[in-house]
Amino acid sequence: MINMTKVLGLLLLLITGVATADYQFESSFGSFGTAKGKFSDPRGVAIDKNGKIVISESGNTRIQVCTYTGSCSAFGSPGVLTGEFDKPRGVAVNSSNTIIVADRGNDRIQFCTNKGSCNKMGGSGTGLGQFESPRGVAALSSTQTVIADTEHHRIQICTQQAACSAFGSRGSSPGQFDGPAGVAIDNSGRIVVTDRANNRIQICSTSGSCTAFGSSGSGLGQFNGPTGVAVDSQGRIIVVDRSNHRVQVCTSKGSCTAFGSFGSANGQFNAPWGVAVDSQDRIIVADLKNNRIQIFSEPNVVPPDPVAISSFKASPSSISSGQSVTISWSVSNATACTPSGGAGGWSGKTINPSGGSTTVTISTVGTFRFILDCIGDGTPDFASVDVTVKAVPLPFSINTGMTDAWFFPTTAGQGFFIIVWEDIKTVFLAWFTYDVDRPPPDVTALLGEPGHRWITAQGPYDGDTATLDVFVSSGGIFNSGTLPISTVKDGTMTIRFTDCKNGIVSYNIASLNLSGEVPIERSVLDNVALCEALN
Repeated sequence: MINMTKVLGLLLLLITGVATADYQFESSFGSFGTAKGKFSDPRGVAIDKNGKIVISESGNTRIQVCTYTGSCSAFGSPGVLTGEFDKPRGVAVNSSNTIIVADRGNDRIQFCTNKGSCNKMGGSGTGLGQFESPRGVAALSSTQTVIADTEHHRIQICTQQAACSAFGSRGSSPGQFDGPAGVAIDNSGRIVVTDRANNRIQICSTSGSCTAFGSSGSGLGQFNGPTGVAVDSQGRIIVVDRSNHRVQVCTSKGSCTAFGSFGSANGQFNAPWGVAVDSQDRIIVADLKNNRIQIFSEPNVVPPDPVAISSFKASPSSISSGQSVTISWSVSNATACTPSGGAGGWSGKTINPSGGSTTVTISTVGTFRFILDCIGDGTPDFASVDVTVKAVPLPFSINTGMTDAWFFPTTAGQGFFIIVWEDIKTVFLAWFTYDVDRPPPDVTALLGEPGHRWITAQGPYDGDTATLDVFVSSGGIFNSGTLPISTVKDGTMTIRFTDCKNGIVSYNIASLNLSGEVPIERSVLDNVALCEALN
């Protein structure tokens, strides 16, 4: 069966040259909230040079920069200082990747990096370079911005230094406006304006010579409070028909198709405001009262494979100042990747868009976030990883404050007494223990029982480490020399102190078949303050 609707549509296209387009819902992200990736009255949308979506929020008074899956960073807060906003509206991005914001409540325009470092231009007034409630912005060139000076019913073209020209006045004739809200630049360099209260679209030269289409209503090519506007690669004008809760796609002659209706389901809108078009001619809409971003594409257009950063790592993730870290990445479907943030020259690296690794040396203490933005023919992707850089600890030095009783914690008291003689750079210790042959239970042990052992050690120290010779003494009774006593040099011991309270003992005593490594702690803390002061 022949589909007569499609046939008639094709005939109309052939006869009139009308550029028609149907769009389908592709994806959305966002909900009401204050966290990153959530929104309160999203207004303006734009696409930056890394393929990310830039969004202004009048409710949260900030700017968010998001991926298509809703992973976002944010900057801005309420206020009048540079980098602060009051009811931000339209946003645009110029060829230098500068984010341009219509700071409506402050009657000014701000030019920001995606990290939130901003410069401002304008202020309240009627002169050139002054504004009253500006709502729309568009990048005419790398140095010129088009601004909808809404309550002055005019369009201004300005540099960041406020060198401006203007055209328009209040009225309904061509070249006159009533509350212009959105601006865009078409493929011929003309300025497209949503003439909101006149419910029409005007297409103007930079000198203010304009043509118009549209009227008040709900039919195709009619509007009810149009706000955001964008132009796609085919020259189609995409208009947010706000109070009709829809988007219209029009030719420059005013022949339009529409999609959307009132609601909160996918593809429906509640007072949408801003719109942008990406490199694939997908339409991105700020669905204001639904507090979300919706993305639409033309059916029968097979989208290219999305960019995917499968791995982005830092090894190790924690280093000391002056050490190096290896940053590695693996990416698919990317044509270019841009590094940013981080430290150690990361932002200046040349990145292979398919994968690789590089080493950076970081001398500054802190936590640094390394970011990788990758773009391609499909949806872009980005990833980040944090590296913590700690201060290099000062070397610990043995001193006389180490003199104390020390023990191996798990033995509930087994240990030895250490003496430090700083004047001769020597450490001495005594360690009392038992031999394997202990007296039977019914025999009273005497101090000096032949099975007892005294282990002493002595030797020099350097920095935090003492290297000692071990002597094993056996036999003998206290206060008597009648029994044979032997003292044999038999083994080595190393003590490395990590601080004034802790250390590690390594020992090897051949005659007792003893060797190993144990941690030690002070038994009491009386000398800690002296040790720390001397160190």
